[in-house]
Amino acid sequence: MENQGFRIYTAGQVLTSGAKRGGGRIAIQYLEDHEIVNVSYESFIRDIRQVVLSIKEHQMDGTHIAVLGDNNYKWLITMFGILCSGSVAVLIDKNLTSADVESQLLHAEVKTIFYGEKYNSIVDKACAAGGISKICFEKTEYQEFLSYSNADNVEFCRDENRLCLLLFTSGTTGKSKGVMILQKNIAFAAMEAPMQYQEKTDDKVIVAVPFFHAFGLFALFESIYRGKTVCLNEDIKYVLRDCKKMEPNIMYTVPMIAETSLRQLQAARRSDRGIGLERLRAILIAGAALGNPEETIQAYEKLGVCLLVCYGLTETLLVSTECDDCRRMNSVGKTFGVCEVKLEEGEIWVKGNSVCAGYFKNQAAVNESFSGGWFCTGDLGKIDKDGFIYITGRLKNLIIRDDGNNVSPEELEQKIMKMMPYITEVLVWQDGKYIVAEIYCECLNDDVLKKKLETDMDELNQNLPMYKMIDKYMIRDIPFIRTNSKKIRRR
Repeated sequence: MENQGFRIYTAGQVLTSGAKRGGGRIAIQYLEDHEIVNVSYESFIRDIRQVVLSIKEHQMDGTHIAVLGDNNYKWLITMFGILCSGSVAVLIDKNLTSADVESQLLHAEVKTIFYGEKYNSIVDKACAAGGISKICFEKTEYQEFLSYSNADNVEFCRDENRLCLLLFTSGTTGKSKGVMILQKNIAFAAMEAPMQYQEKTDDKVIVAVPFFHAFGLFALFESIYRGKTVCLNEDIKYVLRDCKKMEPNIMYTVPMIAETSLRQLQAARRSDRGIGLERLRAILIAGAALGNPEETIQAYEKLGVCLLVCYGLTETLLVSTECDDCRRMNSVGKTFGVCEVKLEEGEIWVKGNSVCAGYFKNQAAVNESFSGGWFCTGDLGKIDKDGFIYITGRLKNLIIRDDGNNVSPEELEQKIMKMMPYITEVLVWQDGKYIVAEIYCECLNDDVLKKKLETDMDELNQNLPMYKMIDKYMIRDIPFIRTNSKKIRRR
């Protein structure tokens, strides 16, 4: 650990420290037209300085700037440039509908949005009301934006208490909340995290998680701070292709991808063929629970791969992690001093420099989720005598999909009732890996209405991101049981 007395926690410090550790190593590797492109740490930081200069020259510094797109190089330098300029990066989920994007842009007071061309129609609809400047990565406007020279002496923001990120997360009210992340929050998590795996000089890391997710962002910052080569995976569905080309040996991902990769790796070993996963020696996962942790971990160990579990939320970034020499089955590891953790009536509470500053323009949510400087996670758990943390359930109703995405059942219930007013009651819940809508309607015996329900459900799913889609629905014969306060009793 570096001398705490002279240490500042900023995005710029993560970059410059990583460049020193990386030396002449490749910082970023990605595919362009199926060919590998390598970017050194020197070039990477120079490109970020160019973005910082351009933001300042366009008088955008200090404003809220959105970024929407795949995990590609332009997205990456733009996001870092926003942070290092002292501005606020609003990271938008590329899977959202145009209506949801518009809602987040307006709530976050965004002045400019950078985006990938394939999301052009979504951005056009979201910005139809005007007032937001649009810059597309693939169009000449992006090159014109970067046309300023003499960026070598541009300084990075050194205020560790400055707001730098807004990440949106779903809550049980059905409304997205803008999590306010300071420079020190993301930098502290990356710079103070323990070394989870045995380090090697030629480590290549692939982050198979979108960078607009907290775990993907943490993995990116941690890997850069350690001077690793980061292999860009534009989309999770291409992770096998990217691994085959770039051959990483460390992967950050969600449990669903880890479980799929295991089956693929086992099949490849049996048939003696290469699929790009053979060099992996460690996989770090977060965002959801493994279906069968003991079986999966042991299967990976037979293949020479160490599977490590991390735990955190958008509001806390990293809370705990396993290390290859410090693990315990079914736990999510230890804090290793990154933050403080305690249990209040079985709920996990977290406090520390990696915990966010609150919710943007939502004091009611702050009052509900914070108490005396502690963040109340909504997760139920236990802590053993050695400090290992175990997640035992959810205090709240949030559905966690096996790909790590969070879904609010209340949000889906509201959409169903709005679109299908003939429904009397609806309850959305999770059945294993499925999202189920349980419906009661006093008049649904009518065959015409049953057919209409089927049609309306199909239409609803067409307008939802894949991870929010209703997988199946069932019809009740009797009303739901209600609590004393007249709320439907949840499963």
